[in-house]
Amino acid sequence: MATEPLTTQGSERAHDIVDKLESTLSDVEGTVRGVSAQATEHAEALSREAQTKAAETLSNIEQYVREKPVQAIGIAFAAGILTSVLLRKS
Repeated sequence: MATEPLTTQGSERAHDIVDKLESTLSDVEGTVRGVSAQATEHAEALSREAQTKAAETLSNIEQYVREKPVQAIGIAFAAGILTSVLLRKS
């Protein structure tokens, strides 16, 4: 009965382990890349949505100022006073 030397057996086992590890790491890399791509797409969608809402809000504010300029000045004045009071207390 011929047996392989222990070094050969150990070497083969080490190669098997490295091969399995390489395969597992490759799978993990693919998963991470997929999740990263999904996160990027989601972030871009949220960014577009935020930009759209900001543009709509700005448009609404501009329309309000055109329709009611005196009230807009009063609101701006009151906001300025409130900000001044809050900053002085800090």
